[in-house]
Amino acid sequence: MPYIEDLSLVGGEASCDWPMTRAVGWLAAGHEFAKDRVPPEALERLRLLHSALNGSGRILVPAITAGLQDCDFCAADGNHHGENMELRVRGRDGAVFLAPAMVVHYIDVHDYCPPAVFVEAILAAERRQT
Repeated sequence: MPYIEDLSLVGGEASCDWPMTRAVGWLAAGHEFAKDRVPPEALERLRLLHSALNGSGRILVPAITAGLQDCDFCAADGNHHGENMELRVRGRDGAVFLAPAMVVHYIDVHDYCPPAVFVEAILAAERRQT
């Protein structure tokens, strides 16, 4: 999986369906990342969003990728964990965050702490849905 620095702009103007999309959670071996505890309610909400994959466009829109994205950190230990989806979450200000589905694994197993604006978008997503 390619490394993309958190909150980097991806897609740019060419991505008319999802302009101003920001990358979150594109981790790779050899690159530092923020580590901290994520609020339990944010992690639980992210797990629910990940498993729902409702495709409504309001909360999250999954996209199947061409190949399996493996965890570089687990692979280094001889373990295997992989996903083949990307998640898009809308923020309050209209920004869209693009994360690999692996973001749940990174938070759970590797103590990854995504940017606060992404965590806020996850926490607000269900409330905006209703």
